[in-house]
Amino acid sequence: MSGIVASRPALVRAAWDGLRAEQANLLFVARTLLAASIALFVAFFLQLQSPLSAVTTVLIVVAPTNGAVLSKSFWRLVGTLIGAAAAVALMAVFAQSPLLYTLVLSCCIAVACFVSTLLRFFKAYSAVLAGYTIIIVSAGAFNAPDDIFIDALSRVSAVSTGLASAALVFLVTVLPRSSALADGIDRILRDLAALFLRMRYAAGGDASESRARAALLARIAALDEAIEYGAAESSALRRRRHAMRLAASRLLGLLSAVEPIHGDAAASAVGMAARRIAHRCMALVADRSVGLGSLASETAAAGHALNALADRAPSASALLVSMHERRLVSDLHRTVAALGAAGDGRSGLEATERRVRLRPLPEWHAAGRNAARGFLVTLIAGLFWYVSQWPSGPSLLAYLIPAACLLATNPSASRASVQFAIGTLMAVPMALFCQSILLPQIDGFPLLAFSLCLCLAPAIWLQTQARTRLAATGYAIFFCAMINVHNPIGFNDITLLNGLFSFILGPVLLVLVFRVLLPADVSGDARRFGGSLTRAVERFARRDLPGRGTPAMRFEVWQDLQMQKMLRLEQRAAQLPAGVGPRTTRAAYLVLTLGRTVAALRVLRRHPDLPADAREALDRGLAAIGRLSRSPLASAGAVSAAANALAMPAVPEDDGAGVEIGSDPLLPEADSGAASAEANAAHGTSNPGRSAPPIASLSSSAAAEDAANRIRREAHGLLDEAALLIRHAHGLLRRGCPIMQPDWRSELPDATGAESC
Repeated sequence: MSGIVASRPALVRAAWDGLRAEQANLLFVARTLLAASIALFVAFFLQLQSPLSAVTTVLIVVAPTNGAVLSKSFWRLVGTLIGAAAAVALMAVFAQSPLLYTLVLSCCIAVACFVSTLLRFFKAYSAVLAGYTIIIVSAGAFNAPDDIFIDALSRVSAVSTGLASAALVFLVTVLPRSSALADGIDRILRDLAALFLRMRYAAGGDASESRARAALLARIAALDEAIEYGAAESSALRRRRHAMRLAASRLLGLLSAVEPIHGDAAASAVGMAARRIAHRCMALVADRSVGLGSLASETAAAGHALNALADRAPSASALLVSMHERRLVSDLHRTVAALGAAGDGRSGLEATERRVRLRPLPEWHAAGRNAARGFLVTLIAGLFWYVSQWPSGPSLLAYLIPAACLLATNPSASRASVQFAIGTLMAVPMALFCQSILLPQIDGFPLLAFSLCLCLAPAIWLQTQARTRLAATGYAIFFCAMINVHNPIGFNDITLLNGLFSFILGPVLLVLVFRVLLPADVSGDARRFGGSLTRAVERFARRDLPGRGTPAMRFEVWQDLQMQKMLRLEQRAAQLPAGVGPRTTRAAYLVLTLGRTVAALRVLRRHPDLPADAREALDRGLAAIGRLSRSPLASAGAVSAAANALAMPAVPEDDGAGVEIGSDPLLPEADSGAASAEANAAHGTSNPGRSAPPIASLSSSAAAEDAANRIRREAHGLLDEAALLIRHAHGLLRRGCPIMQPDWRSELPDATGAESC
């Protein structure tokens, strides 16, 4: 007994700690319920036809940040107006032709699902809302088509009431916040550095490292959404949102640079020295006590030291490692500088970089699949209603069409359909209890609002949890659609049971279409994204070659598009058989690293000091990369041959000792501008040459020869790295991506070049 009593303070403290941890989520629940209550009161006061539509609007548009609330409210209003106009037009034209109406409605839903898949953020939601608003407005007018215009106005009024209530509550009850976005970016940078240290210097743990990198990729990709919503709320953030997006894009690019690819090549003295410098940089970044300003100067000094190591590399393998580490540190320096500039509003970007506009990745295949799902769901439900003449047919359509449209914006719509259906089915008994037990006992608005808040509060809290968000959303939205709350409230058991049965049949049909008739092709999607990465590298390598008229693309834009593909590939790879997913994503990251190497080769090719024979070798190497999907290993051999054609100038043997950041007596003081120029070269934004030693004592011919030797060594190292990357990733680069087969063997073929799986 004494043990139980003694444990009570511990239980109380644990409960209190849990409440403090959930403080932000609980405040979000309270603000949402307050906004819903105000919307319900105003809807009753204005005597709107469907007061709970205002509550549903509040539940949909609320978000933890005010910027997201404002953005979603605006696009919801736009979508509602478009959908209401389309509903009036369809009813006016096809009121006497139910089959034709069903066919045209199915086509409208297909278009809405297609467009929403191609758009991002709440623009995508506006597209799906325009689609399912048609059926919400029309559902009450099937028996009285003349009332369609009044129903459309009522829908717009209810939505506007909900939007105004949500905006009022969330803008008035502004919670004190720190710079959450800047803090989130800083944490991601530190976690990325920690991942680098684990992947490069820890043994084993491939699966856990793959999951950690996938989680980091998702977090960085989510920054774009946070920046969009922050810009809707803050004018200061709106002015520098492009700089912040570019900085987040560079964070994405760093994820493809942390893959260890050199193996034994790093065992040389120079290679080990280069890795020590890169390790020290990443360790500093991982240390959260070191500020971005200090990191910028440290990474600049590290890039300067790695320049010297690359110049003194005695062998091709040492040069390969030192150049790779130098580009990694240069990319890190540019990322740190860009994050610091974007965070404090300084103009830390070059003039050409300020004009960079990143583009979203259009997913045409997924858009077509979602369009087919929306068309099929609407057609099946409409024909079922037409044949059966079921009185609750409009309710079935009013569930299936919004559910299918909302799932179209989910990247894993097939899996999400099950969770959404579970949430809807859980709302059925609660709606029956509320309509049959609670509402008949209610006398007045306060008790009505309290009863609804009691039923909705758990679902709103579960929406703040990632694992239960979809199911809770399905519960909250369609619970309000299941109960019949008007002014005055009427009770009809037959109508209630008919309506609830439509919400039982609806989830079954939803899962049938999304999981059985048109299921997700995870393996096919992953193979398509892998092939798309390969083709993108091929096209990128063929740009600027003689006889090619392909317009140039900024490397930042190209890299951001490929990292968006990588995000989709990671989402699909998580559903592949054990072992196949990590193997596939690792090869995909190597392909992205190959793209970064191609970018450096393209910049080097335009260097004014590049000798003619070296330019020809680079053209041969880039041309081989441009056709690597036909035979990756043959392309790797051609790239190696191009590298061997560039004889490396002899360099005295150097053990790399003493080459540390700012400590080598042969190095001048670290110059951040030199390192920035070096990083610019890796990304195609400035001259790629490194700072040359003083040449006042050298003749002009000796200086020219020295410059040519530097560029020749640079070209040799880049071509060697490209060949190495192709050999490592050849299973993904080959047509059909055989690396995704469960029985794929990763061993490289023998010297004959035979490519067998």
